[in-house]
Amino acid sequence: MKKNIDITESTKVITIDNLTITDPIVYSDEIGYHIIGLTRQKTGNTNMVYLFTENFIDFNIVNRALIAEEANSDIWGGCIFSDNGKFHVFYTVRSSENGYWAKQTIKRLETKDFKTIDFKNLNLTPELADNDENIFQYLPDKSSYTIHSWRDPFVFKHNGRFYMLIAAKLNRKHFNATIALLVSDDLDNWTLVNPSIVPNNGEFEELELPSVCMNNAKEIMLMACCWEQNDYIETGKKGYTPLSNEKSNDEKIIRRKGMLVVFKAKNIENALLGQFEFDYKIETPPNFYAGCFIPDQHIIVGHDKDKSSLLLLQHKAFQYIR
Repeated sequence: MKKNIDITESTKVITIDNLTITDPIVYSDEIGYHIIGLTRQKTGNTNMVYLFTENFIDFNIVNRALIAEEANSDIWGGCIFSDNGKFHVFYTVRSSENGYWAKQTIKRLETKDFKTIDFKNLNLTPELADNDENIFQYLPDKSSYTIHSWRDPFVFKHNGRFYMLIAAKLNRKHFNATIALLVSDDLDNWTLVNPSIVPNNGEFEELELPSVCMNNAKEIMLMACCWEQNDYIETGKKGYTPLSNEKSNDEKIIRRKGMLVVFKAKNIENALLGQFEFDYKIETPPNFYAGCFIPDQHIIVGHDKDKSSLLLLQHKAFQYIR
């Protein structure tokens, strides 16, 4: 397509039974669309909710608290997919033992119906992934504009092996966002394939919720959510870091618009070698966050960061993405 898509006006807010939901991830199969997202519990803690819909109009809330909460921890985003008759959910846990500057780790569960949950013994940390090579940040740098170092797993299967994308940070201060690629034969033991499959790395402060899909030309599209680079620069000039809890800092965060960046690889083999090139960006409204592309619906599902509700972005140009 080689041009940017502006969809700042094409939005639809979906409110579901007074449910707060952020960072939605959608998995589609022959019966409909399976959605997991973050939601705030009555206790004040964050957990993951599981929804099902056939049409993005009627939603069934199957499980409002999918994850068994752990002491001193918070639940962050993940992914969902099906294999051998079971659903697999990977998610992020952030330990709060170190306060705001906490470590993140990837965990997983299995389920057949999202009611009975089997938690697996996975604790995938950046230390384990980089095998003492000091590639990734384990904790956010205290001058950073963001606090995210290791989160948002996205898992897919190819030729009998499982691959995972992780939104991570390389071990330097700024514009260090990366998308790491790992591989596994059993979903429990993961090996780093490439610490960064993002071309021209160093241009982004944050790359969240990475995902891949195939377009009509059998090319592999890699999508991630972020802000405009200048927004981060201007935020830094105003003296913002997440370390301070001052309410005035909220006013220092510059977010003129959101952005989804799209990279392209010629085929799956090139994608697994990290041979992506930047293709285009999708400019989104300032209140839009995250982004999961649903090809057959020609929509991108995210959330309204002000209202914590599902937000659908619709544009005729999406028909050309896949």
